Amino acid sequence: MQALLSGKLIRVNISHLTIGTDPASNHLRTMTTTAKSPVKAKGASSPDRKLSEAILYIANQCAGDHFFGAVKLNKILFFADFFSYVRHGKAVTGAEYMKLHNGPVPKRFMPVKEALVAQGRARVEHRPLINGAIQKRLIPTDQPDVSVFDARDIDMIHEVIAFLHSASATDVSEMSHDRAWRLAKLRETIPYETAFVSDQEPGEEQLNRAFELSQTHKWDAE
Repeated sequence: MQALLSGKLIRVNISHLTIGTDPASNHLRTMTTTAKSPVKAKGASSPDRKLSEAILYIANQCAGDHFFGAVKLNKILFFADFFSYVRHGKAVTGAEYMKLHNGPVPKRFMPVKEALVAQGRARVEHRPLINGAIQKRLIPTDQPDVSVFDARDIDMIHEVIAFLHSASATDVSEMSHDRAWRLAKLRETIPYETAFVSDQEPGEEQLNRAFELSQTHKWDAE
């Protein structure tokens, strides 16, 4: 995967992403005591619950980020889920992701977002940008119910938000176009296990070792 650091697009090992110094447990306690009981849409499935609360939480935390729109929201969700999967073996929301043109997005993002708007928990503003594009910005009108998350989930969300703070929608979209995204077909699921797939081509030493293993275990035998 790739990440934006100090304004430059560079390749990083996502397992080396470090936890920020701002303890999320404080945010967790504050938000838990102030959050309203969320209105649940009729027939809402439990996998959507974490995704909807994460969307509200991220939108709340990114209120001052002028780059924050639908693309950046989706990429914060993606990186938080996949980084968490690598580090802890469990994603923040557990949402299933698919390939779209601007990068991976949760398959249930649109119906969950529309449910939040229908329930009066959020609204969408369309803001014209200087480059002629229209930013679709989600504005929360209700506090998220963070009781569905562990403190480390909130830590991860804060870490990714801070890491991507200066990144534009174009930046974060390009950063998410890793090998797994490139190999997937449009709207095809991108498994969490692909977070361990490197973008780097194997070197001569690795290729030789792979050949030795294939000979030892007779992987090429008919």
